[in-house]
Amino acid sequence: MEKARAFFKACAEIKPQLVILDVMLPDFDGLSVLEKLRKDKSTKKYSGYSCYRKVK
Repeated sequence: MEKARAFFKACAEIKPQLVILDVMLPDFDGLSVLEKLRKDKSTKKYSGYSCYRKVK
């Protein structure tokens, strides 16, 4: 959970132009992260892509 908090703090400070997320993250899944970014008015307009690759 600490990495997730650090990520959201960094996004608010750095204001990246693009965020690429993995759907299968350990703390959150990428779709939940994108949803949380969209709800915060300081990160609402970020472009985000979620992707995954299942490894056998």
